[in-house]
Amino acid sequence: MQATTLKRTQDIPLVRAEFNIFGIKNDPQATTLIELFDYHAIEYKFFDFRDFPPTDEQLQRFADFLDEEYPLNQRSNLYKKNEKKFKALGHKEKLDWLRLHYHVLPRPVVEDRTEKILSIGGRPQRIFEDLTGIKVRH
Repeated sequence: MQATTLKRTQDIPLVRAEFNIFGIKNDPQATTLIELFDYHAIEYKFFDFRDFPPTDEQLQRFADFLDEEYPLNQRSNLYKKNEKKFKALGHKEKLDWLRLHYHVLPRPVVEDRTEKILSIGGRPQRIFEDLTGIKVRH
């Protein structure tokens, strides 16, 4: 099964598959996870943060899943360099900053068809095994 890479051309609901992966297309973690889904012919759709910036609601769901105020990879060099600036922003500006600087978002994010978050971040092999029950070599 080939990856379905889509682009949001207008503000319409996303068409969802059994598994929906959000991330960055050239990110090694996302690439490995996609390859595993392809190899095992499991239905998924991939949404690149560049083409599908997360909505305020998605960012809140990501943060809630992580039990954080904002969904941040605090080890990100970009975040470390901009931490003071980020903390000085208001809530709406922080959400806009996260959309603009999507590299600081933890990824990949995997949701099911109903938008329930199943996983955020981690090793692709472990994510795949946890979601599908299929063992893969590490």
